Amino acid sequence: MKEVPIDVRYDVGKSSENPMAHGVRVRVKILQDMELRRPLYYFTVPGIILAVVGIGMGLRFLQTFYHGDRLHFGLTLLMILITLIGSFMAPTGIILHSFSKMMLEFKKAVKS
Repeated sequence: MKEVPIDVRYDVGKSSENPMAHGVRVRVKILQDMELRRPLYYFTVPGIILAVVGIGMGLRFLQTFYHGDRLHFGLTLLMILITLIGSFMAPTGIILHSFSKMMLEFKKAVKS
């Protein structure tokens, strides 16, 4: 291994692009990737995990309640929130996946 000196000039080639506009464009690209290219990866898998965690928490809380202990309000609301979010995310991913496949088929049919 050997160190090699390099010359760098930071005053040349400055970007004239607005950082806010660039940030918005990057976020739009990320959302398009999530929505159109890999919705099962971004929505369905986390949704199933959240739903399973929420249901597991609920079963644990029911067991605790059945044995005579009291339920903690905050944890119970968290369990309900996690379960609902997971229950909505999983089908959303499946629906978006179906839409993206239909769009690809439509584009292929239009090109033919």
